[in-house]
Amino acid sequence: MKNLTIAIAFTFLLSGCLTVTEVTGPSGKRAYALNCNDDVAGCYKKAGELCPNGYVVPQQVTGTVAVPIGRSIAMGSDTTMLVECKSPQ
Repeated sequence: MKNLTIAIAFTFLLSGCLTVTEVTGPSGKRAYALNCNDDVAGCYKKAGELCPNGYVVPQQVTGTVAVPIGRSIAMGSDTTMLVECKSPQ
């Protein structure tokens, strides 16, 4: 039962929390920092919504996240990508 509680808590912690922050990209243009948690496909979908004319990904970082839950530690992945929208042609 304890392992099930940990698994459920970890799933809620990492799921669905795609966050978008508007930033200035390396080219000086507006860009978006997308924190995908473990849903990289969701990040690409959101990038398509934000940039209907296409986009480039100048930077993507994936790391491991350790979350203490009680006396245990749950592990997962966390991905953040930077997206710059292409200009309309």
